[in-house]
Amino acid sequence: MKKNLLLILFSVAVFVISTAETIELLSSGGKAGYTGSPTENTCTQCHSGTTGIGSVYINVNVSGGTYVPGQTYQVSVTVSHTGLGLFGLGVEALLNSNNTNAGTFVITNSTETQIKVANSRNNVVHKLNGGLASNTKTFNFNWTAPSTDLGTVTFYVSGLASDNDGGTTGDYVYNATLVIYSPTSSVNENVSTAEGINVYYSNTNRNIHLSLKNKNKSNVTGNIYNIKGQKVVELFNETMLGNVEKNFSVSEQLPKGVYIIQIKQENNIISKKIFID
Repeated sequence: MKKNLLLILFSVAVFVISTAETIELLSSGGKAGYTGSPTENTCTQCHSGTTGIGSVYINVNVSGGTYVPGQTYQVSVTVSHTGLGLFGLGVEALLNSNNTNAGTFVITNSTETQIKVANSRNNVVHKLNGGLASNTKTFNFNWTAPSTDLGTVTFYVSGLASDNDGGTTGDYVYNATLVIYSPTSSVNENVSTAEGINVYYSNTNRNIHLSLKNKNKSNVTGNIYNIKGQKVVELFNETMLGNVEKNFSVSEQLPKGVYIIQIKQENNIISKKIFID
């Protein structure tokens, strides 16, 4: 009898804690610390984490892929999923050297986004119902670069597409990264920001090299976008398994300018900005 009572009390306690976490999540908007940055999880920690035909895309209007210390830039994050009507986000900007805050965020629409802190890292997250929209939602805010040259910065993004049923199941989570370079770092340096995916661009021969390790047989896509977010080149769209090496030449396909290479592998998305001269 006493043992059964203890089990009942334990079950009630677990239910209360779980319910409290859900109420807090649904009443205050997004939670900090779930962008997929080093040592952190993504929105799948709280939501069901289903993946589907949606996407998340981040754009920082940095000219040439290199920030100017102390300058403020507009950031836009677009989360899309056909048929859904509520979207959310979590964004961090961290220094590659030590994974601490890089610059500062400035909220420009306080009805849609807010700043929260977790693990001493500043996050831009959605407010309650701040992402109400049909099929796609773009969140806008500003980012002020570090006041001095502190090296390469990576933006970590977790986008949420929700069925808006008042719970945390049946939702879709998408992740992406974007690298912004400092005045003294090479815009074409080799950067790997997603597990199993490595992209290198050589400006000498305009060659893109992709190294990918796909543990499970799945579809992988590779595209090049201009700075307006328009797809200009489809590199590949195929099913892959195991270790894959690919090389692509863009010598005659693209004029000079800034572009973004985006590789999507199941729930991993790596976005690499390059400058073609």
